[in-house]
Amino acid sequence: MVFAKLWTIGRAPGPSVAALPRDLRRAGDDGDVKRVYSTFALAGVVVSVPALLLLVPGNWFDEDGVGLNHNVEPVDLPDSLHVGLGVLASATLVAALLIVASPAGRRTISRDDIAAAVPLLLAGLYVAFTYRVFTAAVSGANIGGGLLVLLGVVVVPALVGLGLYKAWRAHQSARLGGSRRSVGVQSH
Repeated sequence: MVFAKLWTIGRAPGPSVAALPRDLRRAGDDGDVKRVYSTFALAGVVVSVPALLLLVPGNWFDEDGVGLNHNVEPVDLPDSLHVGLGVLASATLVAALLIVASPAGRRTISRDDIAAAVPLLLAGLYVAFTYRVFTAAVSGANIGGGLLVLLGVVVVPALVGLGLYKAWRAHQSARLGGSRRSVGVQSH
């Protein structure tokens, strides 16, 4: 519709160049803008949840540190950077969840978007949890970390591939005019 209006400008009697912004606003709707915000908010959830898992303070599996060693040393961030990244990830998650949970977010995010985001979120959580287990202090061999790494070679690419495939399918369906089933509130 927008391209049809642009094509007719200057070719036939109709809207003038001065009226272009008003006609473009009338031709489109702000549903596309809301959809972009909602999609970025969903991506914010997918990124910030694993980041928070990585940045949770403390060593989960350390008893008192006596006689324990690390097979792989965790990354040593300065405290201020660690806290800053944690606050940034928390703020991103809260803002993203507020946008996704809003009525406009529930109207614009389709089930196909959620179906694409869930495998990507699970892959991120798997990588973050594996990192936490693999860098934990242990006495002897870190068998759990090794097992998670070995399984991750199969699990993570499969989840990422599934998420990307579902995102591509959702994009193709929307591009070809397929129906978009929204998650929550329906607009009338």
